[in-house]
Amino acid sequence: MNRISALKGLSFNFLKGVAQVLNRLDGKPFDDADQRLFEAFVIFCGLGINNTIMYDQVKKSWAKQSVALDVLSYHATCSKAEVDKFKAANIPLVSELGIDDIHFDDFSLDVDAMITAALRMFMELGMVQKFKIDYETLCRWLLTVRKNYRMVLYHNWRHAFNVCQLMFAMLTTAGFQEILTEIEILALIVGCLCHDLDHRGTNNAFQAK
Repeated sequence: MNRISALKGLSFNFLKGVAQVLNRLDGKPFDDADQRLFEAFVIFCGLGINNTIMYDQVKKSWAKQSVALDVLSYHATCSKAEVDKFKAANIPLVSELGIDDIHFDDFSLDVDAMITAALRMFMELGMVQKFKIDYETLCRWLLTVRKNYRMVLYHNWRHAFNVCQLMFAMLTTAGFQEILTEIEILALIVGCLCHDLDHRGTNNAFQAK
């Protein structure tokens, strides 16, 4: 036999490679000893390839862990002083804020005014009463949501508030409130505020890399 081929996955779950040797230098056919030696070499190569694949997987896991740690370090709840400030604040009426208008200009509000406007939405829709939401907890939650949005160009806290304000206007002026249940309305408002949390300003193609 002048050729030995190995198509072995060995203990692995799939074929990792093909090895073949041709023509001994002394011109003699391959014997059983050559076969055993070659199979041992194939095992060695297979282990090397498998370890390389495992190392690549470990690197990806480390990258994911790094992102997770970054998220944990970036995200934190708001301070008690902030909560106390908004808890004691006077919340303007819907008519004063103009948040029931489809053509609302969100640049009329600064980042703090958007918190008070969001509080007014919850109150105007009756969610604080219907779901017995503790007002201090609501203030803390809204402030924490704001804190968890990054300072990116578009998918930031202002964008989240924009989406929520439009949903509020649709609920209150377009009749949506009449056809949705209370829990559905709550889910929509919460979903609008949270839909881009921790967005890093990159697109889907970048995230898939």
